Amino acid sequence: MNNKAILRVAGQLQQGISASLTQFVYDNGGNIIDFDQYVDLECEPNRYYGRIEWSMDDFQIAADDLEQQLVTSIGQKFNASINLNVVTKPLRLAILVTHDLPCFYSIVMKSIARDWNAEPTMVVSNHETLKFEAERFQIPFYHLPVTPDTREAQGKTLLSLLADNSIDLIVLAKYMQIIPANVIAEYRDRIINIHHSMLPSFVGARPYHQAREYGVKFIGATAHYVTEGLDEGPIIAQGIKSISHKKTSAELVNIGKSIEAEVMLRALELHIDRRIMIAGRRSIIFE
Repeated sequence: MNNKAILRVAGQLQQGISASLTQFVYDNGGNIIDFDQYVDLECEPNRYYGRIEWSMDDFQIAADDLEQQLVTSIGQKFNASINLNVVTKPLRLAILVTHDLPCFYSIVMKSIARDWNAEPTMVVSNHETLKFEAERFQIPFYHLPVTPDTREAQGKTLLSLLADNSIDLIVLAKYMQIIPANVIAEYRDRIINIHHSMLPSFVGARPYHQAREYGVKFIGATAHYVTEGLDEGPIIAQGIKSISHKKTSAELVNIGKSIEAEVMLRALELHIDRRIMIAGRRSIIFE
């Protein structure tokens, strides 16, 4: 559904905060679609997180004025942070890839099927391997080679392309390069990465081959936001599958790719639906 508002609130738990959220929507003619809340009693004592979603059809406050009204009515009253999204159009995705197809195809198929409110707007790769695949779906393809010596310059070029294409979210669909700091700074909490979840073990090339050599009993994948710390950003979604010693390295690779695609799609869906709030190193997920 387009033409809806999604509000995420964070602050200290106070009497009346939940009632004020729902009353604000009711008083202004809105119909609540979804409402969820969470109070952290351990890591951040009495820290309140809330998410409320409502239809903007017949809502009495114009979208352009809504954020300021919420800051005054909720933010200032409860000393809470306000994060508002008025959804009127699909999010524009930039897919960064190297060689692998499963995550790329999963994202494209979701968009073609209109299963989520997002569309792939551009594909960027440090190789030309997937140029044909992007072009067959009429997605603009940009080849940006990168080396350690050219990473900073490539980051500036990438930022320019992202701005030109009005990108909302960057997806690292098995993009095997480090994202430059200037790109991370500009797209804070808007870059999602996927990798196998056996880290910090089996770092580097051929992780599933390493896993088989060491006789692991399960493999999995982790999707997280990208930060300056390599693979240390807040975790969004994870998945695992039990395996046995009978599986070959090639079978483990195929299983791993399937898990990676599934977990990445789950993470993207949560972000697209604005069901994630960042709390330090953690993510709060409103299912």
